[in-house]
Amino acid sequence: FCIMITEAKWFEIFILLAITGTCVSLAVFTPLPNRDTNAMNEFLEEIEVIFTVIFTGECLMRIVALGFVSHPNAYLRNTWNILDFTIVMIGLVSSILAVLKIEALT
Repeated sequence: FCIMITEAKWFEIFILLAITGTCVSLAVFTPLPNRDTNAMNEFLEEIEVIFTVIFTGECLMRIVALGFVSHPNAYLRNTWNILDFTIVMIGLVSSILAVLKIEALT
């Protein structure tokens, strides 16, 4: 099932649109001094969680479809997938640290 989905053209288009959406949201985000924020930045931070879920799901589906590392065509035997996996892991760690920081402040 995962092979069928990850090889589908619509899935590739969906992921490319998600990548484009992430790039646009990063371009629109406005860092403000003293940890100030505005409505747009708060919205973009919420959208970031959705993108993280999408990319994590894609990563997991490809790992299930291809295997993680031991198969000759495994997920981590492809340079682009190594980049993808690294970015997903950075996003997950960043999200976890943000949640832990919020909990520590309260």
